[in-house]
Amino acid sequence: MSSDGRLTAVIPAFTLALIAAANIVVGTVALGSFVYAGDLAPYSAHGIRLILLGCSLIALITALASGLRGAVATPPAPLMIVMAGIGAGLALQGDRLFVTMAAITALGALATGLCAALVGWFGLAHLVRFVPYPLACGFVSGTGAVAILVALSQLGVRLEPETLGSLFEPVALSRWGLGVAYGLGLLAATRRWKSPLILPASFAAAVALFHLSLTWFDVSTEEAQGAGLLFAGMAEAPEGALLPLLDPDRLHLVDWVAVAGQVPNILALILVGLLCLVIYLSGLELAGNVELDWNREFRAMGLASMASGLGSGPPGSIVVPITLRNLRLGADTRLAGVFTALLVGAALLFGDAVFSLVPLPLIGGVLLFTGAIMLDEWLIKVRRRLPWPEFAIVVLIFLTVTFFGFLAGVGVGMSVLVLLLILRLAATDPVKSQFTARNRHSRRMRPVPDRGILRLQGHHLRAYELRGYIFFGSAHLLVERLRRSLSADPRPVCILLDFQAVSGCDISAVTAFGRFIHVCDSSGVAVVLTGMPERLASELERNLPPDVHGRLLLARDADQALEVGEDRILEAHASTAGAGGAGSDASLLEIVADHLEAHLDRQIVFERLVEELDAWLKPRDYEPGDTISAAGEALRGLQLVVSGHASVLDPSGTRLAERSPGDAVDPRALVGGQTAQREIRAGDACRIVTLGAADAKWLEENRTALMVKLYRYLAAEERSSPVPRGER
Repeated sequence: MSSDGRLTAVIPAFTLALIAAANIVVGTVALGSFVYAGDLAPYSAHGIRLILLGCSLIALITALASGLRGAVATPPAPLMIVMAGIGAGLALQGDRLFVTMAAITALGALATGLCAALVGWFGLAHLVRFVPYPLACGFVSGTGAVAILVALSQLGVRLEPETLGSLFEPVALSRWGLGVAYGLGLLAATRRWKSPLILPASFAAAVALFHLSLTWFDVSTEEAQGAGLLFAGMAEAPEGALLPLLDPDRLHLVDWVAVAGQVPNILALILVGLLCLVIYLSGLELAGNVELDWNREFRAMGLASMASGLGSGPPGSIVVPITLRNLRLGADTRLAGVFTALLVGAALLFGDAVFSLVPLPLIGGVLLFTGAIMLDEWLIKVRRRLPWPEFAIVVLIFLTVTFFGFLAGVGVGMSVLVLLLILRLAATDPVKSQFTARNRHSRRMRPVPDRGILRLQGHHLRAYELRGYIFFGSAHLLVERLRRSLSADPRPVCILLDFQAVSGCDISAVTAFGRFIHVCDSSGVAVVLTGMPERLASELERNLPPDVHGRLLLARDADQALEVGEDRILEAHASTAGAGGAGSDASLLEIVADHLEAHLDRQIVFERLVEELDAWLKPRDYEPGDTISAAGEALRGLQLVVSGHASVLDPSGTRLAERSPGDAVDPRALVGGQTAQREIRAGDACRIVTLGAADAKWLEENRTALMVKLYRYLAAEERSSPVPRGER
């Protein structure tokens, strides 16, 4: 039986759902009264019922569609604050105001839900999930500040010099004093104790105590409403006001001109809704140590928000504290969300009677508490986790959201973060390493004189390994650095640029590299490129003249690029040394003398070995490109290179090493039962002689001295070879 069907899961699911529903209803009443304030205040109870209906639908669909059992979702507080700004900006009256507000809420929820659903359906969640942490902190903390300001406004506190004196009048003091005391007391209690019952239990107790106080001081309900301590009388909303958009008869009340004027705020609602979803999903993964299918969660939230929108409710998002509580306390079942939805929906049956009994100061206190929690978690505590530059961005976004709105805050935050990213990328050295042919060589086996030339004149090749994303902020500095190397002493013959570690480049980088290649071409300096991003390769081909592009040296990999650069050095040396070549250079002769003597001694030993083993060796000639040994096939015996060269290749065709005359293709072949680890292919016309396993065994038994000589030769080769042991 699934976890949703276990009887043991029903009891904790219902218990936690009861607590969650109580929290949601209390929070919804507080935020709903904030949304439906001012000219919308007579419709506040009806508006709160619409929001509660949306909460119920969102929680139900999320419980059934989310990939996380125990998930609970409701409209997040930042969205409600955006909705309050929309309501305050409508210059309408009466039923027309209420129905237009409901229409805007519905359109915002439908649009937000559609965007989220499309992101999930097309698998695009990976494009939106990486929200910069400072942006999230500044956004949420700014929302908290707005909530506090709104709470104070609801409590009758106006931070203006001319109104400060009136705050201490008895009625005003009782109103804001009760709300502030309750909000701060709730904050202190939740810091001291972590029980989820604190909010609903304290709210119920405060409501009861408030009405007892009214009775004690002989204050009637009408007098309390007149003083702003209780909900005022509700206006008669149009018939069907609970679902205004589902009744065609109500559509004529919608002021579509006013709706059009709120398009920027509707766009802000969509942006805030998606941003909340990303932030809360990230927080849930981090705090709950769970891995979510973001595309599925976006689809679930999209469907839930659209369903809420059909009932003129706001968009929704997963609730991190309630969901985490369900996961940790054994209610990881869909029943937790279903029960929560049903219990919230039950409030619709008796909501009108209850709302008129709720003290407005307590609602302001809950909103004050909500804002304070946001400020504490996302502004005060993050200071210890962020370096000063990032925290300064958080503060900037926080202030912008507080005083100029959500869209302005997100815009300013993204602009600053992009600027900071550009500055940091520009400060990162795009050159991973640089070297010359003196201290790094290709894997091609070259004659001893050529090796001496490269050792003597390898500094004429300057190679640069590039990295990261090269863009306008770093490309011009890099190219200027490369241009300075052209006038260095000694003057380079070849410039090698390795783009293997480059993730991409923009058009500014393409233009800068194009200009550098022009300069090199006119100076007679060869340019070798390898590992280029596809865009750079195609853009260079389009922007460079055909003759200049034709002189570019393009290599498959870094080893081939280094080989091409070495060839250029050797060609340059041959052209300047005259007919005497290497022999005309005394320094070169001094460098290569010892190496040449050792090489000749080695060749003499090898040729004598081949001569003594001739009766047991089977020769075979290979044309350039022929496979000598394929990866994975059984080794046929010890193969020795007599003439030509062979290349050891990895699966991608990159050369790992070369075998030249006197080398064993794979010394492990003498062990027996071995398979080739790499493909070995003839680089030019190549002759290989093979000593079969059976012949080697016979020689070990009958010509032991000869085999000892062969083993000593192979061991000496293994020790002296510059090729990594794993590639031999």
